[in-house]
Amino acid sequence: MQHSKFLRLMILACLWFASVNGSAVAASVVLKMQVANPSKTEKQTVPVKVYLPKEINPNDIVDLGDLKLDYDPDTGMYYVHNTVDLEPGQSLVKRVEMKDVWVFTEEQLSSFVNQAKEMAKQLEGSPYEAEAAALIVGIEDKVQGILKRQQDTADQPSEHIRAYRQGISLLSAIREDVAALKRLKEDTGGKAPSKKSSGSESAPGPADTDARLALPGLNGASEAGAPLGRSISMTAAWRIIFAILGFLGVLSLVFFMTWHRLLRSALRHEQEVVPLDKGEPIEESAETGPGTQNP
Repeated sequence: MQHSKFLRLMILACLWFASVNGSAVAASVVLKMQVANPSKTEKQTVPVKVYLPKEINPNDIVDLGDLKLDYDPDTGMYYVHNTVDLEPGQSLVKRVEMKDVWVFTEEQLSSFVNQAKEMAKQLEGSPYEAEAAALIVGIEDKVQGILKRQQDTADQPSEHIRAYRQGISLLSAIREDVAALKRLKEDTGGKAPSKKSSGSESAPGPADTDARLALPGLNGASEAGAPLGRSISMTAAWRIIFAILGFLGVLSLVFFMTWHRLLRSALRHEQEVVPLDKGEPIEESAETGPGTQNP
């Protein structure tokens, strides 16, 4: 049992990049497994089983050699396996060549930057302009960080894969920043603020009249809207409406309190009056003079 375990420990796996220049050919990653028979006197059959990185699927395999590929549903990962007959003291190397799937392309990352800048451009002149600019800076910094880390680890396979996995987390943060820009854009109605050249006046367009209410009777303003100088903003109109409704509410409350006070006063007055029962004699006081007898 211990001898078998020792044999397994003799299977050394390492990663290295095949040097490929030019963008037309994709780089590949080679998994090298060194298998050795530690016995100096006996032949050994050594089992080989090595799990591939979790990002690899069968389509990414370039060359398996004489190894077999299988899937482990418990781990959700693919692995290569076989058995090797080795002479005493013999060692050999097994290779698995895979596509380099641990790469972010510059076009892929630039698309996020371009999308973010397009939305930020529509927020120029709005209250969210500064916030949008800060988000753009954050997105560009994350993108440059991913690309630099990827370039720095190009010749270090283990670090290269680790950098890719860290880049996945940064990519999620970039998507969140883009989503935040989209929400800011929706808050402004998705319209960029209009910019007019100084020193020239043009006829008001739909952008100048849609957000305002035309005041009736002012120099023949049309029903569709009026120029900015002859109209009130939609916000001001709603404020006036709410002010009127508030005044009516206060006035109704005053009327109700007055009526309630008068009603309570009337009820109190009725309770103070003592009713006369029917058939009760009315007592009258009479003065009795000398010589007068009561019956």
